[in-house]
Amino acid sequence: MGIRPEHLTVTAEDAARFRLQVEFIEALGADTVVYGAVEKQGPLLTLRVPGVMRVARGDLLPLTFESQHLHLFDPQTRQRI
Repeated sequence: MGIRPEHLTVTAEDAARFRLQVEFIEALGADTVVYGAVEKQGPLLTLRVPGVMRVARGDLLPLTFESQHLHLFDPQTRQRI
């Protein structure tokens, strides 16, 4: 399963599908790119948000996404389903 960084949304804690433990932040001016791990120990993930986002290493960001943005892949062939 995959999702593009721009399709993740920071949300209210009670609406979160999961949380991202922030490891590294790139402030690019027009966008902020946040790198981290899902729920502290999970898979690595990248979040891209427009503009400047105030976040620090170690923060837990509540994230959500819309299901139509998920991309599914066959685990054997790695082809998109």
